[in-house]
Amino acid sequence: MRVGLERLQAGVRRFQDRWPERWLPALATWYMGAKHRADVGGGCAMPSLSPEVAKADAQTRAVYQAGLLATVEVITARPPFRDADEGRALAWATLALLAAGVILSRAVEDPALAEEIASAVRDAVASGATRGD
Repeated sequence: MRVGLERLQAGVRRFQDRWPERWLPALATWYMGAKHRADVGGGCAMPSLSPEVAKADAQTRAVYQAGLLATVEVITARPPFRDADEGRALAWATLALLAAGVILSRAVEDPALAEEIASAVRDAVASGATRGD
């Protein structure tokens, strides 16, 4: 669990470093892409572990919470979140949209509907990137 969230933080940093001006839309495109959504075992820890962590003991939830807080720190370290008054709230909303988007798109049987969900989430996250500009 801790390693999974550390991988997420490192991934966010890679997108921030590689595409400083457009890192969030690039991240959203990759995260909501078919390959990542299909990788249940090797994909992001948030969609896979959050429902299980919610049922876990307090110590496990505390470790997960620390990982999420560290992820929000990474996200808010760069624009557009860093420069927005509501940057932290937007970072939480972004994480929630991405994780829920993957969960929902994995849960439906129709591939076209899965892509519709993924596309809607990708676009919502990308448009949120300009909110703080």
